[in-house]
Amino acid sequence: MELLAKSNGETLLQHTQKCIEFGNLIVDGLPVDEEKRRLYSELVAFCCAFHDLGKACSGFQEALRNEGQRWGRKRHEIISAYLSSQLGLSEEQIFAIITHHRDIIGGVASNKKVLPYEQICQDDGDTGLLKEMKKEFAENLPEFKVFFQQLCLLLDRTNLIPNIPEVLGEGIGISDSWLIGDEDAYGQKRVLPVERRKMAAELRAILKAADHLSSGDIKPIQQIKLNQFQISCYKQRGFQKRCEDTQQSIILKAPTGSGKTEALLYWSKANQSRNGRLFYILPYQASINAMYNRLSGIFGHTNVGILHSNSIAYLYELQKDVAELTKQEAQKLSKVKAQLAREMYYPIRVCTPHQLLRLGLKGKGWEYLFLETQNACIVFDEIHTFEPRIVGFIVSLARFLKKSGCKFAFASATLPRFLEEIIIEHLKEVDIITLNKKDMSDREVLSKARHRVTVRDGNIVDNLELVVNEVNKGKKVLIIANHVKTAQHLYSLLEGFKPCLLHGRFNRLDRVQKEQKITGNNPPKVVIATQVIEVSLDIDYEVMFTEPAPIDALAQRFGRVNRKGERKPENITVFNEQVSIHKLYDEERVKRTVNLLENVNNPMSEDDLVKITDEVYREGYVGEELKEFRNGFEFEDINFFDKNFVAGTSRDWVEDIITRTDQNIEVLPIEYHSQYTDKMDEGLWIEANSLLVPCKHTYKLKQAVRFDEKHKVYVANCQYDRNIGLNIDGKPSNFL
Repeated sequence: MELLAKSNGETLLQHTQKCIEFGNLIVDGLPVDEEKRRLYSELVAFCCAFHDLGKACSGFQEALRNEGQRWGRKRHEIISAYLSSQLGLSEEQIFAIITHHRDIIGGVASNKKVLPYEQICQDDGDTGLLKEMKKEFAENLPEFKVFFQQLCLLLDRTNLIPNIPEVLGEGIGISDSWLIGDEDAYGQKRVLPVERRKMAAELRAILKAADHLSSGDIKPIQQIKLNQFQISCYKQRGFQKRCEDTQQSIILKAPTGSGKTEALLYWSKANQSRNGRLFYILPYQASINAMYNRLSGIFGHTNVGILHSNSIAYLYELQKDVAELTKQEAQKLSKVKAQLAREMYYPIRVCTPHQLLRLGLKGKGWEYLFLETQNACIVFDEIHTFEPRIVGFIVSLARFLKKSGCKFAFASATLPRFLEEIIIEHLKEVDIITLNKKDMSDREVLSKARHRVTVRDGNIVDNLELVVNEVNKGKKVLIIANHVKTAQHLYSLLEGFKPCLLHGRFNRLDRVQKEQKITGNNPPKVVIATQVIEVSLDIDYEVMFTEPAPIDALAQRFGRVNRKGERKPENITVFNEQVSIHKLYDEERVKRTVNLLENVNNPMSEDDLVKITDEVYREGYVGEELKEFRNGFEFEDINFFDKNFVAGTSRDWVEDIITRTDQNIEVLPIEYHSQYTDKMDEGLWIEANSLLVPCKHTYKLKQAVRFDEKHKVYVANCQYDRNIGLNIDGKPSNFL
């Protein structure tokens, strides 16, 4: 009988050989120095070779040959660890093997941590399950010897063949010292140096990646050299050339539409080390999706990964209509691509900061990032748009990652000076790059006055005739409200002009279609939107009416009018009052913004935007914002990363540390209940979930929602209309 590794008939030797090959490819692509690469090459080869030895047990083989049968609570990696210990592997290698499927029991925050095998063994010696596993291994010893001889020939280590243990001994060769940090509660140093624990974490990451990729038959790809790709076919502007010439971290301040993204890619190209990864961090899913498409066009889809909470759904949208794929196949492929973005695969990742913060906060898969972020180029685009706590996390993590050779680019059109000072204070060597009026190509950008800004008294509803006049002139009009309810009300008032309404309370299916309509070749003449319009959508309208907001939010909105500055300055009206009584932004900052805009010299310049931003945020973070920033910046797991370093531990979910997710909920409008269940029955869970609507979990919504226990979904008894979205304040749906 030939030993199997998988129920699909793949033999243990085939899987092991593939895992060794893939492990070597991963090591070859690590962003580490040559000495470490040589060291890990040998260590990883034996981790990959021995990680599945325990699958030789007779019970495991029977389970594979009788699909559906399980091996109970037994764990093959425990027997693999016993064998590895007796065959001379180091503690670091054994640790990687015994934890390659399961974390240490107890997690990051627990005071009591145990290795996975202890949960099986229960400290009762060779009794119970452990005794059964050892017995089952002995039953297949002849088959194991044949396999092991072949494996030793593959490794060119025939000297190991005589060492095949006839009987498994006691213990796995590692102790509880692997479960603790540098110090105990009394400040006493432990015997296990942090460098050894780091090596164990890195070996574990490589082994897990090699095992996952070989199980999926996905060969690791080569890491790329960014300088082998053409970033743009246009001549470089002066500030773009300065980015390319800077060999350290930068702060880039450049207007929207000036070529900021290209400048960041020129910087990345110039600062990439051998096998160095590029992480491109953006604040919103829509902007991440747009950047993924953009970078894929430059570097190829095979080299770029996308990572956010809905990335599977976005990838599915890109390939569900591919003729060669069924919807089920497209769904499976999307899931695989999204998972690869979490592992050691893509040279370039476009993601939210939450994904990178998995490292500092010990979220699932943090060991992958611990290796991949070494010597990486990390771009934070529009950092000021993040909440203060997230900014605190980011600055703290950047300060830590700088020690491992990372370089950073912080980019914005309107970065407040106080944030600039925080970044420089904690990262030290940072160059500030702005557009230079003495440079002809930069001056061309700066001289483009795109907007004439007027502040009007009252709110937009009270001044609706101004909007109607512009629409009647045939202008392309963009209206931005601060609240969904206000946007829906404006839609009802202007419905005769057939406006397109866009906000966050549409399901994903309708929102994608609306975004495609707005960005298409024949966009609607009138668009009403909330803040969702501020990011990523490449649109260019002629007139804007907007409710008041802080200057950085308004600057993003302004960028959707006369986007490239190719026309004469166009009109933007900012009202000094909003319709809703609920304040979305800090009142003092909104008031200061409006006052400064009232006195701006028209047409407004990019310099005016920067000056107003600095003035509005002159005090920096204060009050609750300052407290939140410090909570992130002073987070212990990041600031004392080495002291608290325990390989093999993680948090199930990092979001509970970063954001208050209990305030958000996805609901299914009751009109779509039968469609949802039909999609689920077909196995099309991505399409089913595209019918869900994200909402704030308010008291009013809570009264309208019930939980469908069978389908595990919240169903909302609220009217849903494809034109106006979910109407929480309207009458209950007739579908109930």
